[in-house]
Amino acid sequence: MKSLNLTMKVAVVTVGIVLVGITIGVLTGSLAFGHASLVESNVKNGQVFSLADAPGQIKLKFSEHLSKRSTLYVVKLGEDVIVDKGDLVIEEETMTISVSVLKTGVYQIRWIAVDEEEAGFREGVITFSVKL
Repeated sequence: MKSLNLTMKVAVVTVGIVLVGITIGVLTGSLAFGHASLVESNVKNGQVFSLADAPGQIKLKFSEHLSKRSTLYVVKLGEDVIVDKGDLVIEEETMTISVSVLKTGVYQIRWIAVDEEEAGFREGVITFSVKL
């Protein structure tokens, strides 16, 4: 009877250790293989600007250091014209690009963030508009 209780205790402790190990592996695995996520932007999705307040620069900040392979461009929808100036700067977690003087219309910021360490990537779109 004592050996059965001891066997049960060993089995319960073993299962507990295995579950803790699996949990730690899953948590650290997801952190180690995470991709750069957008954490901040000077333009919000769905934001409406007046002509006078339209941004002259787009600045996106991410959760990870970015590779120089990351990209960002700004398009005017309907005309499918790129309106950024092509002067993309990537510094650590931030991408910045200047835009031409924006006229009324709907625009999209399209980005691909490539994680410098893992080379994983995320892409996204922020849509905004400029009104009279």
